Amino acid sequence: MLVNHLKSKFVDTKGKTAEQIAAEKQLADERRRVQARAVRAIVRARFPAESFETELFAVVGDLNDQPASPWLRPLVGQAGLHDAIGGLPAAERWTHWWKSKNRAGQLDYLLLSPALRRATERRGILPRIERGGLGTRGRLADGSTAPRATRIFHSDDDPEPLPIDFQFPRLGGVLEQALAASDHCPVFLDVPA
Repeated sequence: MLVNHLKSKFVDTKGKTAEQIAAEKQLADERRRVQARAVRAIVRARFPAESFETELFAVVGDLNDQPASPWLRPLVGQAGLHDAIGGLPAAERWTHWWKSKNRAGQLDYLLLSPALRRATERRGILPRIERGGLGTRGRLADGSTAPRATRIFHSDDDPEPLPIDFQFPRLGGVLEQALAASDHCPVFLDVPA
């Protein structure tokens, strides 16, 4: 496993002009592209020629951008790796919830080598995403968790984000904001022997 955590899209806007914010965002985006290219180069150096096709390996982690991002394309779209989460139904392809914007998206990845993809597909193995550790915005009048629903964005400017139900079981005690685990969801994949 090659574990990664690429540059965040976060830009501190406090006391900055619109031009400064745009410039910082562009720097962060470009840094993710440079990191994606570097990870792709490391993978190709570690698994040259035929070994890329035959070895079982995965590039995993928080890549901090959606699958359609041009900044991730060198790794997610052009490296010859398979996005295992992309094999899930569209409404299940989210690993992150942005509470203040009530937006869900995929920022976390399991990018499988060709051999690992074939091995998991032969056995019908799909990734599992644990969302029970996500916090909430509180309680609704009927006692259920807020928000009632959210939307999945596959790019920052997705014109048709998918609506999804945000009412799902939480792990014990997580409904209290102080006990929420993260805004990211762990992703699991059984690896065939």
